[in-house]
Amino acid sequence: MQAWPSEDELSPQKREILLSMWKAKAIGNRAISLRDLRARLTDEAKRDFMSHMKKLEARLFVKIIHPNEQDAASLTPIGLAYVRQIQDGDLDMVAGPR
Repeated sequence: MQAWPSEDELSPQKREILLSMWKAKAIGNRAISLRDLRARLTDEAKRDFMSHMKKLEARLFVKIIHPNEQDAASLTPIGLAYVRQIQDGDLDMVAGPR
C-alpha cells in the first residue's frame, strides 16, 4: 500500500490538475475530457500534461477513461480526499489553524 503523499511531495502542476478537475465537477462517473481539462490549466501545468495524468492515475487519484474514442478523466475517492486536504491546508494558511 502506498503512503499518503505530503503536500510538498505532489508537484504544483499535479495539484493544479486535481483542483481543476474538482472545479469542473469531474468526480466519479462525471468525467471531463482531457482536452477540456488541459484548456483550463496554466502553461506550466500544460507542460508534460499526460505524464502528470499518468502519475496521478498510478497513485489512484484519477481515473482515465475512453468514452466515445475521446480520453476523459475523473477524480477517484482518493483524489477527492486529497483535494479536500489541499483545500484545508490552503484555508489554514489564510485563516490560521483551527
